[in-house]
Amino acid sequence: MIFLFKNFVFVTLVLISIILMKDRSMALITLVCAVLFSIFSTSVMAYIAMATPIGPWMGPTLALLGILLMRFFPSYTTEKVLLSVVAGSIGGIMAIAFGFSFPTLYFLDKPFFTAWASNPYQFISGVTLLASAAGFLGLWVASISAKSLLEDQQLAFPVGTSIYKITSSLNNVAKLKQLLGGFFATTIYSCAQMSSWFQTHILPENLVLSRSFSLGLFSIPSIQFTMSMMPMLWSIGFIAGSMITVPLLIGSLSKIFIVDILNKYYFSELSISEFLFAFCSGMVVIGAFYGLISMPKQLFDFLQKWIKGSTVKTDRKSLLMVFFTALPIFIFVSYVFFQSHFSFPAQCYSILFSIICAYQIAVIAGKIGLALLGRFATFVMVPGMFLFGLDALQVTVLATFVEACGGIATDGLFGRKAGMLAGIDQKRIARYQLFGVVVCSITLGVVMWLLVNHFELGSEVLFAERAQGRALLVKAIHFDYYVVLCGIAYGFILKCTQVNPMLVLGGLLMPLSMTLGLVFGGISSLLVGKKIDLEPLCSGMLAAYAFFMIIQAVIVFMH
Repeated sequence: MIFLFKNFVFVTLVLISIILMKDRSMALITLVCAVLFSIFSTSVMAYIAMATPIGPWMGPTLALLGILLMRFFPSYTTEKVLLSVVAGSIGGIMAIAFGFSFPTLYFLDKPFFTAWASNPYQFISGVTLLASAAGFLGLWVASISAKSLLEDQQLAFPVGTSIYKITSSLNNVAKLKQLLGGFFATTIYSCAQMSSWFQTHILPENLVLSRSFSLGLFSIPSIQFTMSMMPMLWSIGFIAGSMITVPLLIGSLSKIFIVDILNKYYFSELSISEFLFAFCSGMVVIGAFYGLISMPKQLFDFLQKWIKGSTVKTDRKSLLMVFFTALPIFIFVSYVFFQSHFSFPAQCYSILFSIICAYQIAVIAGKIGLALLGRFATFVMVPGMFLFGLDALQVTVLATFVEACGGIATDGLFGRKAGMLAGIDQKRIARYQLFGVVVCSITLGVVMWLLVNHFELGSEVLFAERAQGRALLVKAIHFDYYVVLCGIAYGFILKCTQVNPMLVLGGLLMPLSMTLGLVFGGISSLLVGKKIDLEPLCSGMLAAYAFFMIIQAVIVFMH
């Protein structure tokens, strides 16, 4: 694995040389900015995805940063900005996919994960190779589906359109000021929170509004805000609005008025943590069930379109190009799965369904701008568990791979949409996106190793709610069946009332202080008109806080 990782780094240098030769007029400054953007978006989103249940797109934020650089470097033109952005934004979605799924291994097999993470070379090389394999396959899916989705069906791909509009307009001074204001203000605030004098004389780390107390049958927990995390929690809640904050609040209230009561009076032999995990696993099961029953129709529609498309006369040269491009990618992906001890049938299953799901994820995102990564990962993971008897590592690898492949395919098409609107050759877009996959894969391995070794997974700082939910689904068979049925029943009620059980799950599992911070941000968004006008401010706050946590981990590691 380490030997292959060293060769992977060598390939990166070769790829840079190829881009320089193909694009001499603008490659140097564009590549430098692409590297910086990729490192920035990967680092920021790796932390945010593991600390919270949300993952915003990084493309628009990078586009605003590109506009800023244009003011300092006249030679950095709009076209160069767009190429840097489409390369760097790949890192954001890759980090989201890994942040959502990869920590699942920790919650399924903590000793194995801890031992693996203690060896930096093995851990970094493993993450890097898995990310690059998913990234290459995702870009291949984007490449073969680009004509159909962008030209024939003319899907909107709204994030790509947004990137193009930002980079092609210099009249973004107000948004730029918001972005920088949020970034620097949060940086100063985070630095001040590290000072004991600041916490003693100005603002404590935990702002307690009320102590815990009993109210008849109910036990009301302490209501407090974790002030060091407030910039991140408030900004995420503000961006998400009621879409996430209402279910989270329902989850917190359910913990007090439903879960605690059931545990206390009907399942008192179980500890609160045992009962809560079993109850939540039932909610995950019903959520996965609803997702699974909707997939066959989507796959049938996909196959129908593919069969119709295959009847059209296709250029033989194009078919040969697709085959020879796919062959080395499939071999590389197969080798990465082989390293995790997947059987050959399991490898074929994983690759085939990753391609199908990546296409479907891209189609949905092309229409609404949202990538439904977790739902499709569950669709591939659950049958794989029963068909091939996958262990904890294999379950994690498969779910992470499907999410990353689908995310990269979607982001790849966002970038191609922006390039098409700007009149940039699609082959150039593809080269820079390929470069972005390589850079973010290496960065992701290093960043995730720093985070999991400095912060404890499952703690308030690195809660990994999405990964905990997936682990609960895998463990559901081992929990008390009656408690699991209670969770299934509650999840069914939530579904009938059009409330997302997976978001309610976050309110049940997350500390109340985190939920309150997110809810406070959501309420703020309802009180402010034209919420979207403040999104650059929130993006700056998110980026600053996440980057600050990465730097803190690096400093601790160096000491």
